[in-house]
Amino acid sequence: MHSLTSKITSLSSALPAIISFVTLSMAPAALAQRPDPHQVFVRNLTFAGSGCPAGTVAANVSADASAFSLLFDSFIAEAGPGVSMMESRKACTINLDLAVPQGWSYAVSSVETRGFASLDSGTTATQMNRYYFQGSTQTATFRSDLRGPLNRDYSVVDQLGLNSQVWSPCGASRSLNLTVEARVSATSGRRALLTVNTVDGGYSRRYFLAFRRCN
Repeated sequence: MHSLTSKITSLSSALPAIISFVTLSMAPAALAQRPDPHQVFVRNLTFAGSGCPAGTVAANVSADASAFSLLFDSFIAEAGPGVSMMESRKACTINLDLAVPQGWSYAVSSVETRGFASLDSGTTATQMNRYYFQGSTQTATFRSDLRGPLNRDYSVVDQLGLNSQVWSPCGASRSLNLTVEARVSATSGRRALLTVNTVDGGYSRRYFLAFRRCN
């Protein structure tokens, strides 16, 4: 497995307007509303799916506990002449047990996804994140769409409104279940490729965390 970093690497050129770039900063007041970062860590990680063969996913929590990162080594969706239809959609189901101190609840507030897109004109690509806590019926969904022509690295930030965030239960330890999906669509001999992995050893997806004290 590759090691993860918590540094966001800015891209050298802007992407089309459909992709949103957000600079996320943490004010001192917000930092005061977070648990001791030394007590926030990944206890266990399991995963399965067409987008994440065995040994191709790693996880890490940032030093200030403001986010956790996932690195995918082999998450690639592809469509075009000679490519099996099965390759056009890839998915991974992840069970992440994140340790959080007693008296705190957390939610995923935004997700940054990095990868590479090679899309002919007229083709499309979609990357999606869903999450819920074990035993809960509430689900939060992040989604971004890309359209060709496009041939470059991308960085996409999807955010949830305060009313759409799903919070971990207080007084109980519940694993976070994530579903990550990438799919592409191409017709008339065109080609489309979308990766959710990076070649520089950095994170592929970074999940920014919001915390609140339990009543």
